[in-house]
Amino acid sequence: MKIHERMAVFVESGYCTVGRGPKHPFLPDTSLLPVIASFLERYPFLLKDQGYVEFLQSYAGASIQRPNDEFLVDIYGFTRASTNMLELPGDMIDNHGFLMFAGVYWTQETKTGHEFIELDFAFHAAGDKADGVYYLTPSLDEYRWGFARFDHWLEALVLKQKKLLPSEG
Repeated sequence: MKIHERMAVFVESGYCTVGRGPKHPFLPDTSLLPVIASFLERYPFLLKDQGYVEFLQSYAGASIQRPNDEFLVDIYGFTRASTNMLELPGDMIDNHGFLMFAGVYWTQETKTGHEFIELDFAFHAAGDKADGVYYLTPSLDEYRWGFARFDHWLEALVLKQKKLLPSEG
């Protein structure tokens, strides 16, 4: 499934906002071409994941926000469709060498009430870990590898929604 097919399914999920990058399939915003090029020049390790590069160039960010905040996806970008990476304070790379590109949040019912679930997704910048998408939850003390590529992560997101963690065992 190509990035445009995945994003079509993303849109079908409802309650979403999708940005328009310089290579958007229907309504390109060429004003973002130098912005994205500069971002990729500043963080060249991102060029290893062509699916992520294609997402930025085509959609420049996306989000889903269901009613009552029961499910929120924020794939950072450069438009009002999601958190704008250029407006985040400080360097994008955290003190563990990861560049966070998305957050997924939802609530689920438990025996004792509701539990808030938060997953952060990132790429490793230093090059001393396997390429791919890493995830972090508040209960973890470090990022863990989850998906080989951004397009695999996006496919899990659009097809499985909350089942974003690799199966154990």
